[in-house]
Amino acid sequence: MCKANGIRYAALGNLVARAVVLVTGTACVFGVLATETIVPKVETTLRVGILETVGRLSSAETFLPTIVYLRKRLADDGISLEVSYHDIESLRRAVEQQELDFFISNPGFFAVAQQTYGARHLTTQRPREADDPNFALGGVFIVRAERTDLQTLEDLKGTRAVAVASNGFGGYYVGLGEIKAQSRAVGFDGRAPERFFDEVRFTGYPMQLVINELQRNGGADVGFVRTCLLEEAEAKGIVKSGEFRVVNEKPSIPGFRCRRSTDLYPGWVFATTARAGAQASKLVAAALLSMPADAEGAEWSIASNFLAVDRLYQTLEVGHYAYLRHFDAKRFLLAYWPHVLLLVILILGGIAHAIKVERIVRERTASLESALAEQRHLEAQARDAGERLDRMQKMSVMSMLSNMVAHELKQPLGVISNYTEGIRDWLRETSRAEQSKGLLANESAPDWELLETALSEIESQNRRAAEIIDHVRGYAKGEARRIERFTVANLLEEGATTFRKLYGERCRLEIEENETLSQCVLEGSRMELGLVLLNLLKNAAEAVRRDADPTVWLFAAPPPDIRFADGIGFCVLNKGTLSDEVLERVFEPKKAVRDGGLGLGLAICAQIMEREGGAVSLRRRSDGFVEAWMMMYEAR
Repeated sequence: MCKANGIRYAALGNLVARAVVLVTGTACVFGVLATETIVPKVETTLRVGILETVGRLSSAETFLPTIVYLRKRLADDGISLEVSYHDIESLRRAVEQQELDFFISNPGFFAVAQQTYGARHLTTQRPREADDPNFALGGVFIVRAERTDLQTLEDLKGTRAVAVASNGFGGYYVGLGEIKAQSRAVGFDGRAPERFFDEVRFTGYPMQLVINELQRNGGADVGFVRTCLLEEAEAKGIVKSGEFRVVNEKPSIPGFRCRRSTDLYPGWVFATTARAGAQASKLVAAALLSMPADAEGAEWSIASNFLAVDRLYQTLEVGHYAYLRHFDAKRFLLAYWPHVLLLVILILGGIAHAIKVERIVRERTASLESALAEQRHLEAQARDAGERLDRMQKMSVMSMLSNMVAHELKQPLGVISNYTEGIRDWLRETSRAEQSKGLLANESAPDWELLETALSEIESQNRRAAEIIDHVRGYAKGEARRIERFTVANLLEEGATTFRKLYGERCRLEIEENETLSQCVLEGSRMELGLVLLNLLKNAAEAVRRDADPTVWLFAAPPPDIRFADGIGFCVLNKGTLSDEVLERVFEPKKAVRDGGLGLGLAICAQIMEREGGAVSLRRRSDGFVEAWMMMYEAR
């Protein structure tokens, strides 16, 4: 029985052992699966591309400590490195075609690759010359030391430049950015900084070729190189100390120990591509950040600001901002569609507003045209009324002249009538005497002398009547005139009296007396001169009719015209102004349109005064008054 129990216990032990083995094996399997799920698989070979800008040997020397350290650290994880060297174009193709896991480049290439191909920053190199990886790289303008004519950035305008490549960062773009930033100071519009120079030649890589080109006499005037390259060349004996001079050298700053002509940017970048996995990027980043400084004092750190690089490319419109140099309607609409939509709305609103305004303008225009037509009709009626009034006034003047003529002719005609009656009576008596048969022989002969006197008087009175009639007819024709002698006071008094009778209620007339000139004697057609003076007064009254206190001044004074320095002037003064055009054409013949006028415009006044040997003139004063002068000579 004990044996049986032992057998049973042994079988049970085997079963338990098998269960333990099964559970343990299952746990191991799930553990392995879990490990494979949590830890991503890493490629056994990682490909690293290095941008060479200073030659294969120099680039290899610069980054050899990094490659050696990475190989040693990654070897523990069974990972090997495959390193390749590229210029900018071949490195771009390699990143684009996902042939590389990582690459080392300047910050300019990285900025383009980041935006274009999705590259990501792992670490940034801090060279021994810089304490901050954010400010580790810039550009330098170098010229031969004997070029004393090239001292400032402005002096470089129009010279021949040499650079490493048209897409170089530290060796070209950084310098162009400085030129654009100082475009105003150097007298350049800044829109295309590459046109700042008369010629730019590109040597290709390595960058030391730029220095070699400058060393050739006449090869170039100025060269673009990155910061610290000149110091490295002098240290290696490639160039003599003082052989080259830095143009536009900026003041030194703490933490950067190389000469520079531009602002500073982040140092070289160790970046990962979309091809590299997260675990590989983590391992490489950890290794780089734990790597001690190399023999030259350089180390890998973290740059926190690549915005300056991006802004440089945007300013120059190169790299991933090259599209800014070419207008693209689709891109423009996608980028600015809110503004475009707003503009379209504004345009449509403007069109609708213009249509509405045009309709309103048409309505208002029609209304204004109707009002203007009515106004023109009323003006035509007013002109007709004025012309009728003018004709009536002329008729009134002619009526007065006719009355005058009738009055003057009454006496001579009466005398003629009396003498005619006397002669008739005498002839009757003579006739009766001749008929008488009883005429004595000694009777006296007829008084022929009396007859001659009577006939002479008749002839004289006839001539007087003819002269009066000729004067009236001559006045109507504007030809003949009657010369009279009268004083200045007489003409002033007659003109003032007539004006006050006609316009006294609408305009006040002030006469300034001049006792010396008042007694001066004038000679001419008194009637015509009076009409000229009256016309000037009426024009002045018309000019001030809208004033609160319309006033016209009349006085005699020495004429302002030197031609009449020894003569007499009658001045009519009123407030107002005259344009140059009016002064130029004021005496040209024109149709009178003023209501109540005599039909004697200034042109007629000028003709009358010219016939009288005088003149009429208008003068504009600086104090806001206008003078109308009637000038003539004194009677001899």
